[in-house]
Amino acid sequence: MLQPDQIRPLARALTHTTNSYKFLWLQALLDTAEQQREQIPLDDLLVAMVARAWKLTQFHRLRLGHYDQLQRLCGAIAARTGLPPNAAPTQVVRRLRADPELLGQSRALARYVPQRFLAPWFERELRGVPEAKKDRAITTLAAEHRETERAAPYSLERTGLYVMLDPAWSVWARTHMTFLRAYVEREFAEFLQDRNPGSPAVLRKIRGETRRNLARARRFWGPLAAQPGGLRDFYADAALELNGAHYDHVLPWAFVAHDLLWNLVPTTSAINIAKSARIPDPDAYLGWLADWQFEALQAQPATAQDLLIDHAEFLGLEEPRTIRDLPRSDFSQRFEDRFRPHLIAALNAGFTGSWRYAPAEL
Repeated sequence: MLQPDQIRPLARALTHTTNSYKFLWLQALLDTAEQQREQIPLDDLLVAMVARAWKLTQFHRLRLGHYDQLQRLCGAIAARTGLPPNAAPTQVVRRLRADPELLGQSRALARYVPQRFLAPWFERELRGVPEAKKDRAITTLAAEHRETERAAPYSLERTGLYVMLDPAWSVWARTHMTFLRAYVEREFAEFLQDRNPGSPAVLRKIRGETRRNLARARRFWGPLAAQPGGLRDFYADAALELNGAHYDHVLPWAFVAHDLLWNLVPTTSAINIAKSARIPDPDAYLGWLADWQFEALQAQPATAQDLLIDHAEFLGLEEPRTIRDLPRSDFSQRFEDRFRPHLIAALNAGFTGSWRYAPAEL
């Protein structure tokens, strides 16, 4: 059984960190503990770190830290392999293992993580040890205390090619896995939020949550199909069948990570795919978006009060039903004023802007 003094350093291992390495390293360790693996090739852990960082950096465009080598490595992988930004972790792992140069770059991460993560468990012994000698000292201390009452979560095999989870730590981690994963995700979210102040839903992005059912969007835009003009495609301004409509995230889902109605518009599958994760040109579409949202809100039946909440919260209204009392000009001004900062934040995050619908693109 682990002693309290063995557990307390875990919190210190994730504090005062300037890069993402320790968070991703611990997540990789938890994966192996859950699989009940006790001797793990170091390459497996390093590659797992890169695979976790891939979607955060390439799809969600999150910054991991100014000097973070993982950020640069993911960019190098993208340039070299052409992997899509939303590639599955297994795809990233497969490409890394198949490319000796990229695998060599991932091994460079070993300079930053395995020993230094363990430093809080041996603070007393490391006092006065020169910086250049700390890694070797930590390796020795972790090996000496393995399977004792002072054991750290793991030790490093003599050649440095394997990480050996301590048996007691492995059992403890599996017993408390739900708590440990939530704890690491929360700490990592705070770390990333500080470096990405304009990015929403960071915790959802860390968890890899995907978009939900768009049934609410179908309910929201459905009443316009019964209006004289019928339902139309937001981008092409052409007639659109309700049953064939797709719903585009105006600000890319990869950025917002939600399905709130104020950011969804009806379009075709082809246009939705062509637009992808690009941001529409605000000069062409922002005023139009406000008008469309106004019309859709006015068309809602009295029984659909739940479909007014997203917009009321977005516009800062305390009572959802009052949103339909706003004059069109007031609504449009308020909507554009609230929407524009989100748009600027998405552009600052690196998402491509100024997209306009062009039939030739399809």
